[in-house]
Amino acid sequence: MEKESLTPAVPEEAQLAVKTFNYRAKLSRVHVNILYSMMLLRITRGYSSAEASFLMGHASNTIGELETLAHKDMPVSWLCEMLEALGEPSYRGIIFTDFGKDVSYQSCEMQCTRYEKYVEHTLFRTDSEGKENLVYKVFETNPNYVEDEEREGELLVTTRDILALLFNGRYFIEAKSPALIYKKCGLLLGTNMKPRHVQQVLAEMIAKRGYPKLRRNATKRQGKITYEKILK
Repeated sequence: MEKESLTPAVPEEAQLAVKTFNYRAKLSRVHVNILYSMMLLRITRGYSSAEASFLMGHASNTIGELETLAHKDMPVSWLCEMLEALGEPSYRGIIFTDFGKDVSYQSCEMQCTRYEKYVEHTLFRTDSEGKENLVYKVFETNPNYVEDEEREGELLVTTRDILALLFNGRYFIEAKSPALIYKKCGLLLGTNMKPRHVQQVLAEMIAKRGYPKLRRNATKRQGKITYEKILK
């Protein structure tokens, strides 16, 4: 089933392409549905692939690798995990129409074009006759583009203050997931803060020497990342 783009076209002032990357793999229709659903979910929330990975408790490149077809499998559990981490209580926007039907694999190509302000993701699928067909196209803000650097700096300063307050208290005595930490900071700071701000400040706190200090844990079970306060 061909998916329609639910994101706006790139404005004319941002049409100058920086570079295009192409990624290829064989995917089933189920895999395409999972990939499309996950991309729509994070993009509509305004999160980059690195931010979604962070909230899910994985390494920053995990979702990026998924979207560039680096993984041979795309289990439904990944989608459910993202729904939980991003705080989506329903299955709105999730494509289930092809589940349990056609499980055959076809050659697919993800074309990623980076503009100054936007990134365009286009997925093509090659049919049995060797013809490439458009499956879907979505756009998102380029995560490397900062529209207001002064405001970005202010948000980082505020995030540092909030996390320092939480660290000096008892919040980190027990290990906390990235999603819980982000939710807590959001309640105190507001909606302008993004996961990248929390992720950057946590990295700064981990790099500090001496005790008490913040430790980043990578659990053996499912490789989930948590953060906790170490007294000595």
